[in-house]
Amino acid sequence: MQIALRCIVAGITLLFLGTVVQAQTLIGGKIQLFSSGATSHTLIITPPVLSGNVTYTLPTSSGTLLVNSGSGVSNAWLLGGNDLSGPADNRIGSTTAHDVVLIAGTGAAPANDRLTILSGTNAITNHDGGELRFAEPTAGGSNYSAFKAGTQGNDITYTLPAATPGTNDVLTATAVSGNDVTLGWAAPSGGGGLTPVTVEKSSNQIFSNNGYANVTDLGFTMKPGKFYKFTIVLEMTKNNVGGNAVEGQLEWGGTPNTSVLNYVTSLGETGTRTTDNQDIAYIPSAGQQTVTERITGIIMYSGTANSNFQLRMRRSAGGGGGANSRNLVINATNSYITYYEL
Repeated sequence: MQIALRCIVAGITLLFLGTVVQAQTLIGGKIQLFSSGATSHTLIITPPVLSGNVTYTLPTSSGTLLVNSGSGVSNAWLLGGNDLSGPADNRIGSTTAHDVVLIAGTGAAPANDRLTILSGTNAITNHDGGELRFAEPTAGGSNYSAFKAGTQGNDITYTLPAATPGTNDVLTATAVSGNDVTLGWAAPSGGGGLTPVTVEKSSNQIFSNNGYANVTDLGFTMKPGKFYKFTIVLEMTKNNVGGNAVEGQLEWGGTPNTSVLNYVTSLGETGTRTTDNQDIAYIPSAGQQTVTERITGIIMYSGTANSNFQLRMRRSAGGGGGANSRNLVINATNSYITYYEL
């Protein structure tokens, strides 16, 4: 009788401690943690079935394992992403001398390593012949452009060009030091038996006023002290039938005065670099005739740095300018430039 009474008293005491004193209570596979002065609790539940004992080792120093900082912001990186509208500085990674490795796919490390952010240098490594892909700028598009390394006998570092290229320049190795390669831009050379370079006009171009403008696509980059032979073919028409006649005139731009230029047109007109307002085409008022003009010449550039060779055109003042005036159009079809270094 005394033993039974003691058991009842002990049970009542434990119940009192668990609900009034608000300590923690072990209920089967659950632990209730009560905060001081509150009736609500945090419940930790173990999985219903375990194949063996599981041990979690807590940190040896004070700190917060997981906290909600308000507005859905957590100091931990959450599955599905974080609301980054809270703290101004949100970072994920390592603050020690350890690499950060992103994994994906089945298999054990390192078989499923995909990307490594190196701690010792400002570099990112992908694994096992991986590719760096750039998706096409189309919603729902499935195509991409990719870069990947081949099978190499040693590491190779490429340094990208420090400036933008000239028209039709090609990428070339400007310096090689050990395994370090510096890339730069250079004009293609057609000399030495190489095939001349031909560039076609990519789209129609309209000249709607009397101001000169570059003829897009039909230019190239010249190197100091080099001679170039070129042929420019232009197919031109009016933008509509009827109206006033249209005249086209040319000049040369982007070429320093240190250049020597001589050319002849299929109209029999000759000129030099300083020849401006050279008539190149005449389209009469009747109909919508199409004319083709060919300009052939040689230029030598004696500057000290690369420069662009550029044809410029305008619809001349002789085109009328009244209500019935028409615009001069260079058609992309059958318009191109061919050039090579002598």
